[in-house]
Amino acid sequence: MFSIPEEKLPECFKNDLRLNVLYAPLRSKSVNPSDWNSKITSWSQLINIYSSCNKVYKFSLDSLRIAFHQNGRSPSCLKEVIQEMVKSGDIELLDIFLQEKPKSWKEWATNVLISSPISWSLNKMKSMVTNLDNTTLYVPVKILEQEGDFY
Repeated sequence: MFSIPEEKLPECFKNDLRLNVLYAPLRSKSVNPSDWNSKITSWSQLINIYSSCNKVYKFSLDSLRIAFHQNGRSPSCLKEVIQEMVKSGDIELLDIFLQEKPKSWKEWATNVLISSPISWSLNKMKSMVTNLDNTTLYVPVKILEQEGDFY
């Protein structure tokens, strides 16, 4: 299922009743915060496992919908899951990930004290004004860190 070995698949994705809940649209967080958190956590975990098992180091909302398409349906809450994963730092926009990293302490200090706050503010305002589309590419940062430590 999902191109993930059975032994690595979380238990909630093996249960048909729970699977129906996970594929359903996400309700408001204020209505049932524990269900909301559980669903976000379950999908985040599955995305990380999928990325690791299949060596998928960049993906879009559309590609995840295809990867997790089952019985004629795709998960309804993936957009919210991706937004939460970006907020938590589990994934990052490919464009941001590919930005050149500082090579000296001076570059690092300039980046941390001047450039980053300015670009963060601009990116925050941009994200509030424009919605990212379904083809925006993301990188699973945590998985890349784990894979990098492994080799």
